[in-house]
Amino acid sequence: MSAQMTTVRVIVPLAANEDTWRTLLPLLPESLETWLAAATPPPNDWQELPNRRWLHCPQSGRGAQMNAAAAVCGGNFLWFVHADTQLSTTTISALQHSLTTQPAALHYFSLRFYDGGWRMRINEWGVLLRCRLFKNPFGDQALCVPRSLFERLGGFPTEAVGEDHLFVLRSGRAGTHIARVNATVGTSARTYMRHGWWYTVISYQRIWWKQWQQK
Repeated sequence: MSAQMTTVRVIVPLAANEDTWRTLLPLLPESLETWLAAATPPPNDWQELPNRRWLHCPQSGRGAQMNAAAAVCGGNFLWFVHADTQLSTTTISALQHSLTTQPAALHYFSLRFYDGGWRMRINEWGVLLRCRLFKNPFGDQALCVPRSLFERLGGFPTEAVGEDHLFVLRSGRAGTHIARVNATVGTSARTYMRHGWWYTVISYQRIWWKQWQQK
């Protein structure tokens, strides 16, 4: 791990009763400082390590929890990774290269769904088109931003939904380059399976389109 990479801090926002972080943590190098930002205390079996921190946030909500962790974790770059994210063997090196070559950009990864069936292939194409045409990746694409940009924009909005969309939109409006990392991360289709594919797709698109028009 190079000196450049040690300036990255990983922030993982946790929903209530979230436990997929147990699968994520072994995928992250132990030398990479990682903060789990939760609205609850750690479980009984949690072991605090120098580079593994649990932050019991004073305010719940993904945007508020990520902001709270960013305020205390240090680092020149903040890498926001959802707890159900799957990383490949090339994820870290690809991110390191992207940060080195474009240090002022907002960085995101291509996305694949590792469950949910054939319908999620449609979603993957939709994500690809949205990023290419509108430069608007979502939070499940493991956004990584310079701390200076994050602080200049005031962190994430604390809306109940869509804080990631809004942050990227505001970054673009501020003239930030939106850069794709040459690697793919995986994410779960659990929300689509829980609420139904059609309902979830339509709901997300309505929220995104409303925010896009207001940018």
